[in-house]
Amino acid sequence: MSDNGAAFKSDLFFRFILASSAFGHVRTRYRASQNNGVVERWTGTLKYDHLYWIEIRRGHDLAEECERYRLIYNQVRPHEALGFATP
Repeated sequence: MSDNGAAFKSDLFFRFILASSAFGHVRTRYRASQNNGVVERWTGTLKYDHLYWIEIRRGHDLAEECERYRLIYNQVRPHEALGFATP
């Protein structure tokens, strides 16, 4: 799911999505940011809790760090909505 930014409406992105059966693309309704709120919150947490604290030199390193934080987020980090327990 993405917003309606120009990058997600481009022909190049459309062809990228079509090239793989593993992907599908859904865009949020125009001016309905609440539809994308969970993803926006996750992205903000990833950036501010993890990525902005380290130097990343290559795209591959970025992918590794995102995966590393996903594991931390889902297995180590306490969540307020769960009474500060881990999932």
